[in-house]
Amino acid sequence: MRKTLSRILTGLFLLLGSMQLPAATISEHIHFLQEDGEHSLRYYTIRSDSNSYKVHFWKQAGVTQEDHLREFLYIYPNQYQWDEVSDAVSDLLVFPQGSYAMMDWEPMNDRLSVDKGVYTYRSWDGKKRPDGHYGYWNTPDDYSQFVYSWVMPRNFELVSWESNRPGEWVRRYNTLSYYGKNVNDLTFTIRYRLKSSETYEDLKKQLAEYQTVVVDQQNQGVRLTLGATILFPSGGADLSDRGKAVLKRVAQALKDNPALSLSVNGFTDNKPIHGELKKRFYSNWELSSERALTVLHYMVQQGYPESRIEARAYGERYPRTSNKTPEGRALNRRIELLIFRTSEQSSAIPYDPMNTRLR
Repeated sequence: MRKTLSRILTGLFLLLGSMQLPAATISEHIHFLQEDGEHSLRYYTIRSDSNSYKVHFWKQAGVTQEDHLREFLYIYPNQYQWDEVSDAVSDLLVFPQGSYAMMDWEPMNDRLSVDKGVYTYRSWDGKKRPDGHYGYWNTPDDYSQFVYSWVMPRNFELVSWESNRPGEWVRRYNTLSYYGKNVNDLTFTIRYRLKSSETYEDLKKQLAEYQTVVVDQQNQGVRLTLGATILFPSGGADLSDRGKAVLKRVAQALKDNPALSLSVNGFTDNKPIHGELKKRFYSNWELSSERALTVLHYMVQQGYPESRIEARAYGERYPRTSNKTPEGRALNRRIELLIFRTSEQSSAIPYDPMNTRLR
């Protein structure tokens, strides 16, 4: 009996040893969205039982094998070789082991769209391989586990997320993760928006009747641009009645929201101070400073908390347009109110008057 059992076990071990068992493949993809909302630092890794692993890059005319790796910041292991003949549509980066890790700046532009302040990112570019694979795929077997994560910066919030394969979605603080088992050919759609979106829409409605007030949504927050002519008389720093009406409406809209803070930024044109004004303002810097402080004090008088407001003066720096014409100089004489989240201190997010990424 013992000999018979021994022969059975020996035969079973030999049979298992000769079988090609499927390799378990675990993949993790982590996307660190940047504060401009349009770039992502991507880290991804594969762990498998295979003796080697191949990473596919689409063949492109005029693109060499090493060109594929030009934007990569990290590759592990640092030993690899290229195979350009085994696959008709891909250049293959072959690692001499079943596990690897890579990090790069992901090209999001061709997969990203923006509509009414909502960014929509689609992970798949719509191209299928001749063998039918697409999106995130593995061969010859499915991913035994697949993790897909997004880490959001402080100025963005998630709106919605979906995948074409079943899996578990988990949110932890500012991170969203998908966990899938025995899946393949995966695609993802992630939607997000600036946290200031609601403030932006509210202020646009509140100030719609003032055509000279421009409301912009940018990555730093919401920016209100008020021409100097609506706030001050020419060369002066005393608020006009119309200017007070605009600022009162802004203060009322923002003062009771402890999540928001305000930076008041003063600008002038490049014409030097002269005549009687020279007795009061040594230069355009002093003029822009006094105007910014005047706005700050009036906002505080209207109930805006002192702890959530600051003033900055830029003088003739950062013009919106050329100072060569009277119209251009009028546009450059302005006050800009930057509204940002209180948790995002202005020292951590330097004010950028030249920010062009407006939505």
